[in-house]
Amino acid sequence: MRGYLQDKEFREAYRAAYNDVVEDATRKAQLLMGKAMGVFEAVMDDTAESGATRTQAAAKAMEYALRLTEQTDVVTELAELRKAVFPDES
Repeated sequence: MRGYLQDKEFREAYRAAYNDVVEDATRKAQLLMGKAMGVFEAVMDDTAESGATRTQAAAKAMEYALRLTEQTDVVTELAELRKAVFPDES
């Protein structure tokens, strides 16, 4: 594999293919997020579940929501910084 990675053309094609796979997997994961959060919501609302189970579902839902919020904020700030540093790029 190292030999192939020395070839610039191969390396660029490999990176492009890898990026496509990662982007596809990311899109699929994003599509599942709503469904996953719905599961947390269903467990939280299910009074037949134990209090501990419902609390754990609520805690996990909050944890993931906070992480996503933080990541969204970082991406927004990064985009603003990029505009400030590279104003000519669009």
